[in-house]
Parts: sequence; structure tokens; C-alpha cells
Amino acid sequence: MYVPILEKALIYDINKGNHSVGSHVRDAACYVVWSFARAYAPDIMKPHVHTLSNKLIIVSLFDREVNCRRAASATFQECVGRQGNFPHGIEILTEADYFTLSNRVNAFLNVSCFIGQFPEYFSEMVKHLAFVKLQHWETSMRVLASQALSVLSIFNPELIVKDVLLPLIEKCLSKALHIRHGAILGVGEILIGLSGNSSINRKEVLEKAFKTLSLKERKIIQDSE
Repeated sequence: MYVPILEKALIYDINKGNHSVGSHVRDAACYVVWSFARAYAPDIMKPHVHTLSNKLIIVSLFDREVNCRRAASATFQECVGRQGNFPHGIEILTEADYFTLSNRVNAFLNVSCFIGQFPEYFSEMVKHLAFVKLQHWETSMRVLASQALSVLSIFNPELIVKDVLLPLIEKCLSKALHIRHGAILGVGEILIGLSGNSSINRKEVLEKAFKTLSLKERKIIQDSE
């Protein structure tokens, strides 16, 4: 009966003006799951493996705070070792560790691509990015989430279009500025990803392309900005 509460606690994040409250809750929730993995037999935990494994992966990859990403990764490692029934646990642990998850950009755009190849995690990952992280109070998190959706979209285009893209298009007209901004970013990046032109180094690519433009074309772009 505690698992639904843990689900909420693992992604608990409340906006308070220009900062958020919840990192201590997410960190503590990881420790609770870690304790469960040590305290209960695999047969008891088996009904909750799908839910907990997906939530831990989401926190490991997409949490704003590095201590929460590392806590979730350590908890996932403990669950794989103690329970032995987390899908693709060993493969994931070789890629998602203390060091690779320490950099937020690397976690969002590189490690997520490796884990995104596993269907057991893909759906929950992209839905969290689309309907939670794209509405985050911090602009940089919305940008990263949209870029992550772009690089992940090629793994299952049909699911992306049906379950993610269409709902996001509706949110592009939201009255809430942060929701509208995230939705527009998400739609744009997903379309780029589905076209096969997604690039992690998007800024460098755009700067290189900008240098090839004529002075007149550059002035038009600068004026529009």
C-alpha cells in the first residue's frame, strides 16, 4: 500500500517562486525503496517491480538535482543486486553510474538514449519528459526535456506521435506561459527528431550554419529575434 505514495514522492517537486521544494523528499524516497530492496524477498517485491524500476530510471536520468540522480542510481543498483528481477538491470548499470549521471546534459541526452532502447522503460520516460519536465518551472529543464524527446523519438515514432505529440499540440495554446513554452519546444524538437535530423550538439550546428549565411540573411534573423 506504500508504493503509490512512493511513486508520488519520487517525483515530488513543488514550485515556490523562483525555486522548488522537493529534492529532500525525492532523496528520502530513494532511500525508502533502497530499504525495501534489502528488507523484502523478491516474491514480495515482484508485483511492484515495473512501477519502481521505471520511477527510479526517471529520477536517475531526469531529476534536476545531482544528489537525487545519484541516489536513484544507487537504489536501482541495490534493487538489481538484491531482487534480481529489474528488467535489463545489469546492462543499465554499466551505462548509468555515479559518474555518467553527474552531468545533467549527459544524463538527459546520452544515457537516456541507451536506456530508451528497452521497451520496458521507453514509454514512461517519454511521457514523463512530455507531461512533467516540459512543464518545469526552470527554462533550462524545459529545453533539455525537449531535446531529450528529440533524440528518443526515433526509438518508437508511432508511440511518440499518438501518445505524446498530439497532446502536446493541444497544450501549445495553454494560458500558462511555462506550459505553452514547453509544449512548443517539445513539438518542435519531436518533429526534428522524427525527421532524422536530431542533433545533441544543436547549438554548435546552428552556429556553424549561421556563419554560412550572407550578411543580409543574418540581419533578418537578428532583427526577428
